[in-house]
Amino acid sequence: MSSPPTSEHQSIVGNLFCEISNFLKGKTCKAFVAPFGVWLSNANDDYVEPDITVICDPAKIQHKGCVGIPDMVLEVLSPSTAYKDKTAKLRTYKAAGICEYWIIDPAYQFVEVYLLQENTFPTCSDFRVVK
Repeated sequence: MSSPPTSEHQSIVGNLFCEISNFLKGKTCKAFVAPFGVWLSNANDDYVEPDITVICDPAKIQHKGCVGIPDMVLEVLSPSTAYKDKTAKLRTYKAAGICEYWIIDPAYQFVEVYLLQENTFPTCSDFRVVK
């Protein structure tokens, strides 16, 4: 069993979730915070649990979680998950066709924003993390 997230990690996730949820009020998109399962394919039982998931198609929101490709996922790095979030999850999200993937790095205080364009994720921008 992996260690639980740090208080800093949870604070960043909570603050981002509140900001995104407030922004989405009155819109069809909904934000979900982990633990929330995302089944990228209905063909198998493999799922991911991003820190924050944004879904704009209500048909993808089911009792067990999101079934289908969400519109945006955000991961706040932890020492134990950083490598996986930057490599395997990045490849998985790209292959699935997720439109936007944010990697938030509390240690170095930046955000990498990947936008899917022609089936590739070029790094879009680096932003300072607001604490």
